[in-house]
Amino acid sequence: MARPKKKLFYEIPLPDFLPPEKEWLRDYHRNSRNVVEYMAKNGAKSTAYHAAIRALTLFREYLLQNGICFSPVAATQWCAGNAPLVKGYEITFRRLLDFYQYGSVQPIHAFPYAIQYSTQLSEYWLGLLNGFSLSLQDKAGDKNYQAFITNAAARFLYGIQISGIHDISQVTFSVLKEYCDRDQHRSHNSDARYTYIIGDFLHAMAKQGLCPFGLGWYPYFRMTDHILRFSDLSAEQQDRVESVRSESLEFPADEYACLIPSFLEELQSFGYSKSPMKSSRFTLYNLLLFLQMNGFGYHHVIADVWTDCARKKWQHTGWKQSKRTLFLFGLFLEQNAVTPQAVCRSKGLKYESLPAWCRLEIELFIEQKQKEGWEQSTVCMFRSSVTRFCEYLVSAGLVSFSELTAAAVKTFNQNDLHQTEEGKNAYNVRIRKFLAYLERKGIVPYGIHLSLYAKSAPKERIITVLGEQDETAIINAGKDAVSPLDLRDNAILLTGLRMGLRAGDVINMKLSDINWDRQSIRIIQDKTDREIEVPMPVEVGNAIYRYLKFGRHASDSPNVFIKDRAPYDSVQRGVCLRALYKTDPLKKVPATISREEHLHQRGSGAIPAVRRSPICLATAIRLPFTTISILMKNE
Repeated sequence: MARPKKKLFYEIPLPDFLPPEKEWLRDYHRNSRNVVEYMAKNGAKSTAYHAAIRALTLFREYLLQNGICFSPVAATQWCAGNAPLVKGYEITFRRLLDFYQYGSVQPIHAFPYAIQYSTQLSEYWLGLLNGFSLSLQDKAGDKNYQAFITNAAARFLYGIQISGIHDISQVTFSVLKEYCDRDQHRSHNSDARYTYIIGDFLHAMAKQGLCPFGLGWYPYFRMTDHILRFSDLSAEQQDRVESVRSESLEFPADEYACLIPSFLEELQSFGYSKSPMKSSRFTLYNLLLFLQMNGFGYHHVIADVWTDCARKKWQHTGWKQSKRTLFLFGLFLEQNAVTPQAVCRSKGLKYESLPAWCRLEIELFIEQKQKEGWEQSTVCMFRSSVTRFCEYLVSAGLVSFSELTAAAVKTFNQNDLHQTEEGKNAYNVRIRKFLAYLERKGIVPYGIHLSLYAKSAPKERIITVLGEQDETAIINAGKDAVSPLDLRDNAILLTGLRMGLRAGDVINMKLSDINWDRQSIRIIQDKTDREIEVPMPVEVGNAIYRYLKFGRHASDSPNVFIKDRAPYDSVQRGVCLRALYKTDPLKKVPATISREEHLHQRGSGAIPAVRRSPICLATAIRLPFTTISILMKNE
């Protein structure tokens, strides 16, 4: 008589009522049955098949004997205590947990371990995979590694295929997230390699127009935990973004994505280093991911909100570079060119927050100053001064300039505090001009500008000059110059020291101004607007030559001295003073004293009547020209 087949534990029906502490048995029995049936369906041999049954049975008995509910932690601890059978038991419980979480065994835990995923793909997915594999052959690399990439991509396609996805157009961000959540690997490095390959595959599909570009960037930013979701925005930020949704769709995210490579290529042509380029690439593509995940197009308001939220969520230390990148990208859209010289303001101008009756007259006044040919810095000073005055008028309750009185102007002057009297006087001068402008238009009573009086008394400033030791320190520092910045500083200092040129003339000097044959420099002075030709000493010519050959970056700028970092355009006068202080000849800040005190000190001999060897980079005093008859030495 044949021995009856022994029933497995999950084949024995459980009673209808179980104590709460044993309710876990129902799910455990059902999922254990799924694991065993899965092994039989996939052709597991007797050893592997019965090892799985034994592991599930022994673990169930262990839980019941110790009054423990099923949990992944309990399974891990039990496996660790049953070495050397851990490996066989461990894979069984991994498959069991897959049924608990996903309802099926995941590819990494499949039986047998190595699956040729490409053989399991439909004809449609296999066609896309073959096209991707052909693109890999054009790239240099080991064939075995190319085969690994192909298999990893096939694993992804197999994973979404068994989830019911049969077309690349059906792959959404939620589908991609669900797959990445359940696709487990034995190590973080392995997880990263497989995840990045998914991104490469989706990038290849996006270039063919089969899916959005943002899908290809999702795996990369997922690995670094840099995905900004709409729920991360505050309620106020969400309202701002939603208010421009329809307007943003006029510039679809796909069109925005197509412009990013050309923008980055042009940005790099200006000589930007690796760090700002990396930050710019991160900013633009992460914003793209945010736009496509939430169904937005590109809009500057959305870009501003994204920057502010990213700064707070990730403690983004490079947010200023991100803001500047988006600012330059906005100009790129308007002008079809990158203009790195443009200034990016993180905050709007104060005068923009003023009432319309103030802004109208300020804009007309500023427009007039621009037509008069004032420098941009001077125009900005006019705007700042007048805005300060108008802010007071608004706070005082005025709703029109016609309500302005002399008493109100005096009250403003008494309450308008500055750190120095010179600063206050500088503001008052410009406000006075604005009031005179309003008088000419008949808006305010004539003569009201006289209500602002001067606060700054005549003073004489002691000018710091350099002695022989200081000059020697500058010359010695230039001998050790090697880096591009040091070579530039040395050439600037010697030009000012030996030729007596002002700082403004030095930085504005053009390559065409140097006559190497005549050993001279011909310039139009910035301050006097007069043309002069100055003999160029040998050491100055050699310093400039060394800078041009070994220190000056390739640039289209006509100026001799340019910035040391991209964009390589003209420098400001401040570089002259910074170059001087780097040599450490002086650390003193010029003091301001009254005329009487200065005359007293000069009479007592404390201050010499004749200054020695002034350097025009730090002061407004110019050295007399010196005739040089020495021939230029070749470096």
